[in-house]
Amino acid sequence: MKNVLCNRRLKIPLRIRLLRCYIWPILLYGCEAWTIKEDLRKRIESFEMWTFRRMLAVSWTLKVSNEEVLRRVNHRRELLHTIKIRKVAYLVRAKAREI
Repeated sequence: MKNVLCNRRLKIPLRIRLLRCYIWPILLYGCEAWTIKEDLRKRIESFEMWTFRRMLAVSWTLKVSNEEVLRRVNHRRELLHTIKIRKVAYLVRAKAREI
């Protein structure tokens, strides 16, 4: 997927849609059972920023802040929020089965 996500001929919104369609489901598989602690939260957020930086071809040696990267892709962090929503939905489904 590197060739597609880093392809400069594709617009950023399309690349983000491809990221959300093909990469995130692999990452999110089984996230309902995860225990989100501080170290895992940092790793999830860093993965999200790493993918955006790869799309923009921002080198790790450049002093570009995460906020600047998010501004360039016109996006905000949502991966951790998605995980939390899935965890709550799983708990609601599990509770409904008990009743």
